[in-house]
This record gives sequence, C-alpha cells and structure tokens, in this order.
Amino acid sequence: MNKDDYAKMKVRHEIVMAFMNKKGETLDIDLIPALVDYAETGDRKMFDDYNNFRKMTDIEKRAKEMEERVKEAQADLESRKAELERTENISDNNRSMINDAIEKYRQWVRELKDTITKEIPQDEYPTMKTLRDFAQICIDESPNGYQRKLWLKDGNKMKTVTAILFDGKKAVMEVGEPTTIIAPVPRYY
Repeated sequence: MNKDDYAKMKVRHEIVMAFMNKKGETLDIDLIPALVDYAETGDRKMFDDYNNFRKMTDIEKRAKEMEERVKEAQADLESRKAELERTENISDNNRSMINDAIEKYRQWVRELKDTITKEIPQDEYPTMKTLRDFAQICIDESPNGYQRKLWLKDGNKMKTVTAILFDGKKAVMEVGEPTTIIAPVPRYY
C-alpha cells in the first residue's frame, strides 16, 4: 500500500469513528459492516445498499429483501463450505502423497545403507579383529595388497597414517610427523 492510499484509509477510518461516536448507542447494527467496508476500501456500494434498504417504506418489501439476503448468504455459505471441503480433500491428498514420498525415500536410504553395509562392511567403533579382517580382505583381493597405505579421515580431509603405535592393548594410528623414536640397530662386534 502506498502512502496516499494509506493516508486516505486513515482519513476514512477517522470519519467512520467520528460518525460511530456521534451516533453512540443509537447506531444501527446493520450499518457497521458497511462502515467498516467503507473505511477499509473506500467502496460506498455496501453503504448505498444499506441506505436504499432503509428508505424502503413498505414492510413487505423489506421482508422480501431480507429473505433474498438470507438466501444469498446461505448460498454463499454453502459454496464456501463446498470450496473448503474441496480444498481439504486436495490438502489431504497432497499430504498423503508427501508422506508416501518421504516413506519411499526413507526405505530407499535404508536399502542403500543395507546394500553398502553388505558390500563394504563398516563398523562404527571397529575392533582389532575388524581391522585384521579388513587387512586380510585387502591382501586377498588385490596383488601386493599388503603394501597399500593406510588412510585416516579427519573431517573432510584424508591423511596418510605415518605410524601405528601399540600401547599394551591399544593400537593408535598416527598422522603427520611420527613421534616414535626409532633406535638404531645395535651392532655386535
């Protein structure tokens, strides 16, 4: 909404509020929707319809007018209910399609994970036996497999293992410069 339209709406709002305050308790309740519509949109059609209705002097004519308005309101209500039901059906169908797609995706991920696990066995916390079995597979499947380097994944980076330290019951893989001190082989004279 630009500044001019907003200013016009504020002026209409002030006019309507002044009118409603002046009328006070004698304000006809049927006039309120027309005043609100005028304040928001500046459209006087509803207000003019109200005035034309008030100018009718014949009671039967007013009663017919009211019956027509009630019928129009009921027809509008029924059409809105039908539209709401149609919208809810479309929404339910879309929601079920989305849920089906999500379930298919989850099933696909589970199947992919199972396939990968079968083809390339992986453990979250591998043991020494797992490492030994993996090394045996590498040695058996490729020529000179026992000469393959060991790699360590650190975040998104791959680093080569430079040393394996055996400390009692633990094997520690080291990357970067090895901290182990290799003593020279003693000579026996």
